[in-house]
Amino acid sequence: SSGSATSATSAMQEALDNMARVGVEKTGADGGAIFLTEEFEDVISMRAISGSFPPPFKLPESLPRSEERVASYVKHARFKLGEGLLGEAAKTGKPIYIPEAYADPRVARNGEDDWLRLSSLIAIPLIVRDRSIGVLAVEKTNGSSFSERDFDRAKLLSSFGSISVANSFSFLEAVERSDIEHEASIAVGIQKMVEPKAFPSLAGLSFGGFTLPALGVCSDYYDCIQTRIDRVVLAVGDVAGKGVQAGLVMAMMRSILHLITASTKDASTLLSWVNRGITGQVDLDHFATLGLVAVNATSGEVEFANAAQQPLLVFRKDSGAIETVDIKSIPIGVERSTEYGVKRFRLRAGDVLVM
Repeated sequence: SSGSATSATSAMQEALDNMARVGVEKTGADGGAIFLTEEFEDVISMRAISGSFPPPFKLPESLPRSEERVASYVKHARFKLGEGLLGEAAKTGKPIYIPEAYADPRVARNGEDDWLRLSSLIAIPLIVRDRSIGVLAVEKTNGSSFSERDFDRAKLLSSFGSISVANSFSFLEAVERSDIEHEASIAVGIQKMVEPKAFPSLAGLSFGGFTLPALGVCSDYYDCIQTRIDRVVLAVGDVAGKGVQAGLVMAMMRSILHLITASTKDASTLLSWVNRGITGQVDLDHFATLGLVAVNATSGEVEFANAAQQPLLVFRKDSGAIETVDIKSIPIGVERSTEYGVKRFRLRAGDVLVM
């Protein structure tokens, strides 16, 4: 499926390149470029270029005025929406027609070399469903000017081009969504595997668990492991990220916990062992938070160890109050030598502990 995403990206780039080329040809321009709005930032960036395109925007003073360096800079140009001529067209959705660029102060002067001088400029917003998604810009550099007819042609071309670009976006989004859904189906299987199938039956204690993952997938882990006839270890964790990799880290944590919880060691030691088992086996993008609670059903004694997970809440039946129990610490998988602390308290009849 990654091949599908690559080919979709390639198809969209081809559509942009063709649009820039046709825009140049049909308006008699010497060069043209397409800038698209970036989805999660208020900026536009260069996405395609055809022919000679002297920048209508101000170049940095420190940039050497060689054709090669300027061309490289222009290919990676980005502007805030509303910044300069192109940013203005993208933000307002209004086309810009400058027949005499030399006489217009909005057009930057970057040097007197012929390859830096443009004589006429048209910038047309690309509009899809009443929203500006970018700009088509065409230029003349030989001293001649665009006519009103050229301006009209550019506006017509941008209308058709916007549809083409929008279709390419839709296709690319569909491919990416199918990739995500394929990975999600695998992650769902891992999620179901790590969830506890049943809660143990211990005299004096009752258990309940609830999870509601978005779209069937999450990176949250909870468990309830009986280690002796009167002892149970509870775990709640959250792996950074989503998908298959996060699911595998969950499975690793679960496997380690099920191996070590039979030990007589306290919750802090168990947590330190989990950390040593995970650290170095996963990249830092998939660290995990994890809280462990060991409960003695006979005495009501509770041990709490915490690796950056949310605090415990304890409802006290006698007073009707809710206590918060917390230990500040760093997540699992960050530093192998981390030693985790422990807090101890007792539950009495009717008390409720929430992780």
